Amino acid sequence: MNVLGPLFFFVGVLIAISGSAKMPAEGATYPDTTGIFIAGMILAIIGTVLWRKTVAIKASADLDTSNETDALQLLRDLIAPAQHLRAGIGELTPEAICEQVDHLLETYVLPFADNRQQVLNRMGMNAGAELLVTMAYAERMLNRTWSAASDGYPHEALAVYPDAVDAFQEAATMLRKHDGASI
Repeated sequence: MNVLGPLFFFVGVLIAISGSAKMPAEGATYPDTTGIFIAGMILAIIGTVLWRKTVAIKASADLDTSNETDALQLLRDLIAPAQHLRAGIGELTPEAICEQVDHLLETYVLPFADNRQQVLNRMGMNAGAELLVTMAYAERMLNRTWSAASDGYPHEALAVYPDAVDAFQEAATMLRKHDGASI
């Protein structure tokens, strides 16, 4: 199928050109090769559709296999460490908060963000976009937590971090609902 689309397209164009090269007979509106022209045009259109489908399938496969990271699994795996940090964040120093948040960002959130197209491909545009918006909010709250802790305001970090965890849990709930609907 990789060669079939371009082959149909070019052969169709050649047939259409050949069919349209003849002038109509005296008193006729169309030449007697109009059928050949139409057949060539249809073959070229079929070739174009096949060619584009092949390219789209290859691009989708490349996207899915280019990175072994499963974005949705990252979200599932993120919940436990995020809740663990939520339980113990009050006893941590600002530096330790930054380290823990960095770990969450580097291990789960940033790889998830790098694979957001995978989320859209697997969940669809509507459900995937809703999940991505929730994850973007959670990431923003996580960054605010890190920023507050690094600036020496641990109380602000303590106030903002639960919002991040709540957003991560909301995203995980959306994922569970989608998984339940697709099973």
